[in-house]
Order: sequence, then structure tokens, then C-alpha cells
Amino acid sequence: TRLTFDDSADTEQIWSHDGRFLAFSSGRSKVDNVYRKRADGSGEEERLSTADDPHWPNSWSPDGQSVAVSLLRGNGNFDVMSLSVATKVLTPLLQTNCRESDPTISPDGRWMAYTSNESGRRKTSVLRYWSVAYGPRRRRRGQHPKSARVEKTQRG
Repeated sequence: TRLTFDDSADTEQIWSHDGRFLAFSSGRSKVDNVYRKRADGSGEEERLSTADDPHWPNSWSPDGQSVAVSLLRGNGNFDVMSLSVATKVLTPLLQTNCRESDPTISPDGRWMAYTSNESGRRKTSVLRYWSVAYGPRRRRRGQHPKSARVEKTQRG
């Protein structure tokens, strides 16, 4: 069943944890921003973000209050942002000189896995989501959270 009907491409859809909503990216405003739509098809699409840089939804928080997104900067690097569903504000979670993208919030909401090229190759890293999203120690551009990073390794 088709859920969206705008002429623009609607992509990168993700389910909310309760299954009531789909968040997706759409270029309706010239760059990709995040929208949501009720999964049962009722109601209109709701625009959740307004930004000059394109960004895509990757993961809902378990409580449904925020969406972790990848935002493409003009320099070609990606940053990880948290999008508040209530306020429609994008807050930086990882904003460094490296390329961080593809955030996934753990089912309990305590951890966030993401992809980073800090080592020169794209690797999976994990950090505490609550401390980054809600704690007083937000990261600034150029500061990579090395102390909170856990790099996954291949098992033989």
C-alpha cells in the first residue's frame, strides 16, 4: 500500500519502535529533510526537520521522542544528529573532522552504534547514547569521543 504521494522522492524510511509511524527523507524542500507519516496511512505527512544540509533518518529512540540522523555537510563529511520529534530541532551528537554516519540506537536507548572513518577506514563504533544526547558533555567539532568509543573487531 502506497503511503506517500508527493512528486519528490521519499526514501530512507524507518519504523518507530511502536510501529505507529514511519520516518523518511524527502527532497520536497530542495534538500532531503525528515518527515513522518502514520503507518496506517491516515493523516498527512508531518515535516520534522528544516535544514539547509541534506539529512536522512537512521534510527528512532525507543521512547519515540527523537530520531538519530546522518547529516551531510558541504565539505563531504557526515555528522550524527538527534532530531527531536516534539521541537523539530536538530542537535549535534557527533560533529568532528571525521565522517560519522549511520547511527543506530540500541533497544534500551543506552547505546548508539555508528560508522566512523577516524582510523582511515570505515569502522563501527559504539558510545553511550544518553550521555551524548542528554548529558552536559556535548562534543564539539574536532573532538572525537575516543574514551567512549568501542571498536568492533572481526571474530575468527
